[in-house]
Amino acid sequence: MKKIIFFIIILIILGSLGFYFGKVSVLPGNASMIYSRLSGLLPDPALPEKYNWTWQKLIPGDITVYTYPLGKQSFTVPIVYSLPVVKLPMIKDSENFKIKLNISIDFTISVENTVQLAKKGITNLKKLMKLITEKSKNILMNSLANKINDSIKTKRFPDSKNLVSVRVLNQLKTSINSVFKKYKMSFDNLQIFTVFLPDMKKYMVIRNTINQLQANLLNETRIYYSRKNKIAMDKFVANQKINELKDIAKLIRDYPSMLKYFTIKKLSDKIKLVIIPSGNNQLNQNFFKSMFDDLKKSLEVKKNVKQAIKKQK
Repeated sequence: MKKIIFFIIILIILGSLGFYFGKVSVLPGNASMIYSRLSGLLPDPALPEKYNWTWQKLIPGDITVYTYPLGKQSFTVPIVYSLPVVKLPMIKDSENFKIKLNISIDFTISVENTVQLAKKGITNLKKLMKLITEKSKNILMNSLANKINDSIKTKRFPDSKNLVSVRVLNQLKTSINSVFKKYKMSFDNLQIFTVFLPDMKKYMVIRNTINQLQANLLNETRIYYSRKNKIAMDKFVANQKINELKDIAKLIRDYPSMLKYFTIKKLSDKIKLVIIPSGNNQLNQNFFKSMFDDLKKSLEVKKNVKQAIKKQK
């Protein structure tokens, strides 16, 4: 009898521990979805007014709880668009050349919505906000870029009232609504507030100044590299000439008689007569005869070139 009573007491203790450790607590104003590694996503949301017990919680590390706030929700998407060209380090007040907007979105989350959110992989409200923020930024950043580019061309700058057109606002609402529809939700309200709009006249003065400086810098850079290339080419030609003179000097050093040959070659267009020395030295006669033949050919080539130029004229 004592054994039976002891066994019953043990069962009661184990049962109490099971009910205690298997309970899923939910804070008021929230709803939770439970994901189990063994069973997958449990179908019923856990609510604060219910006793939420699941045996999967008794297995260490088996479950993950996704918690969502219920009721009216509101969040703000900040939009910052930097005006083009004014992104240089020397512009100390660059913060004054950024358009700043806030998108205020109001929506409601019901218990049924939490099931859809969990099924679609949105495990918390931050992930939903991230999706909406990306959609909003893509639309508004493109809209602001087009608006500013048109304003720069026409020199008609928008004010805070017409910075975002009705068409863009409707496009933004449609895009955000498409996100909510995936989870069987809808937003209650959407508004855009202008936080800061730069002084566009001051911006245009700085923009034009920077463009002029960039043009001058580009021109100076071209001149610099042109001069640098010319200096390099002159240095190359000078080195070639020096090497050529060194070769000639070496040739004259080894064959001194070549000095006369180079002198006549240099003056070939000035002289009309060359006297070949006589003598019994056959080597000298052959050398000067060869030199005379070269000179004669040079004179004939120049004469033919001059005649061809006269015919073309």
